[in-house]
Amino acid sequence: ERRGVDYIIYNAVSASQDGGRVVSVCRWRRLWTLRYLITGREPAVYLMSDRLVTWLLGAFAASWRGKRVLVQLRNSFLADWIARSPVRRMLAGFALRRLTHVVCVSRLLMRCAVSVGVDARRVHWAPAFLPPDLAPEDRSSVAAEVWAFVESHRPVIAANGKVLWYEGQDLY
Repeated sequence: ERRGVDYIIYNAVSASQDGGRVVSVCRWRRLWTLRYLITGREPAVYLMSDRLVTWLLGAFAASWRGKRVLVQLRNSFLADWIARSPVRRMLAGFALRRLTHVVCVSRLLMRCAVSVGVDARRVHWAPAFLPPDLAPEDRSSVAAEVWAFVESHRPVIAANGKVLWYEGQDLY
């Protein structure tokens, strides 16, 4: 929105919505998806799904409807399919080759996408984790107890994997 991009997020995994740009389609997601494939007006679609059927539907939207379709690969499913299932490897390759771009959260997934025939120029890396750049002045603003804990424990794991909307902002 700030960059002049008009968008809508169709949430197919939960009832979470914000009454504006985030719309839940979870309850009727299969019916909604079929209807969207036929009538959806947006020129571009960014899929954040690990489901092979979703990639195939995206390939349909790109090939037959002329939409620009991007998919984000964000776990090891593709690598597992390539190693263990020739049928899923073939179907994943069929779908991914027809999408406009494939965004990968790891270098492994980039190699996997290329190995199933996706043109390397259409495969992009967007790491899932970007470590913060702690400037010396930022470090001093963190309590000494926190640094003592971090130094005395290995490994220290911190993660955030949920989006929960509250008054129009992600709580996490």
